[in-house]
Amino acid sequence: MAREFDKEIAKPFKQLQNMIPLWYQLVPDDLAQHTSLESLRRGVLQVAVDSSAHLYELDLSLIHI
Repeated sequence: MAREFDKEIAKPFKQLQNMIPLWYQLVPDDLAQHTSLESLRRGVLQVAVDSSAHLYELDLSLIHI
């Protein structure tokens, strides 16, 4: 059970924790506060955004990275 916990919860949580500082470097603070990092799987970061307007802003800001 401990091995399964590490694989399914602990490791993904650590990976997301490592992504947070990078996220705040790449995304403007006023926009980042409207997002939350949901998961990181196979190199794809899933991000939740609280409104479609903020999603649009996020799309525009990430184009310039």
